[in-house]
Amino acid sequence: MSDYPSVYRIKQKFARSQLGDLEAAVEQAVDRLFPPGQQSPAPGSTIGITVGSRGITNIVPILTSIVAQLKSRELQPFLFACMGSHGRGEPEGQKEILESLGITPESIGAPVSCSGEVRLLGHTTKGIQGLPVYCAEEALSSDGVIVVNRIKAHTSFSGTYESGMMKMMAVGWAGPRELRWCTAWASVVSLSYSGYCRRDPGAGSGRRRHCHCGE
Repeated sequence: MSDYPSVYRIKQKFARSQLGDLEAAVEQAVDRLFPPGQQSPAPGSTIGITVGSRGITNIVPILTSIVAQLKSRELQPFLFACMGSHGRGEPEGQKEILESLGITPESIGAPVSCSGEVRLLGHTTKGIQGLPVYCAEEALSSDGVIVVNRIKAHTSFSGTYESGMMKMMAVGWAGPRELRWCTAWASVVSLSYSGYCRRDPGAGSGRRRHCHCGE
């Protein structure tokens, strides 16, 4: 008789919540941000909407619904690319990625910016001090920003913040410059970032064939 214990195949099914009415869910989300009757932001205000390179189910209907809700409040929405180094970290490359996802001014009903321009806001004063903090010019020039992203476990490291809103704001809309610092320090602060390149944090060489960084 074998010394190995009996092995059984087990299949587990996880509950998957679904939205029955996507447009209604978006309207409720926008209402929480801008309650009806609220004076701010004033009519005519520009509202930036982040858009990344990760695949999100129904991303085009989600974005068009957000745009429609903002326009109904007499606001001026626009989209801007937030994807770190994806698309080669270049405006044209990021524009190509968005187009491949079906995200264009015509399909969304609002302008789409892929300028890649960032501004240095300052340097960190807490935790790891002295790190530069960049932000997309589109975000700084708007009257408000709505961050649209999925929240999930990161594929390359585990930590307090992985793949979600914080990453979109820290890396996505800060571009390749901020990306280099965030990925380089990920291993230093014990995030076990397996995609960190020892020779060059911003290059696709080192411990892995490709850096899994980006947005």
